[in-house]
Amino acid sequence: MWGYFQPNDVVIAADSERRDYAPSGMNHHHFCGRCGCSTWSKTPDWSAMDETGENQTQRIAVNLWLLDDVDVRALPVELLDGRNQW
Repeated sequence: MWGYFQPNDVVIAADSERRDYAPSGMNHHHFCGRCGCSTWSKTPDWSAMDETGENQTQRIAVNLWLLDDVDVRALPVELLDGRNQW
């Protein structure tokens, strides 16, 4: 489950085992170098397009299952239909 945040609202505390990759130049993904778990990503905020179709806004996607002291099962979930609603 992913939580989406503005970049200024997130502080990432990571150790030296963190790895990352940016395959497209737009998305920058981070994962644990020990277990391979995806931890967070910095991506364009596709919902914030301007009138020209350009996007200057970024967002941070955080893997909520990795947070300490958060009951992920109790969080509200917004289901997305990526096949039919893009």
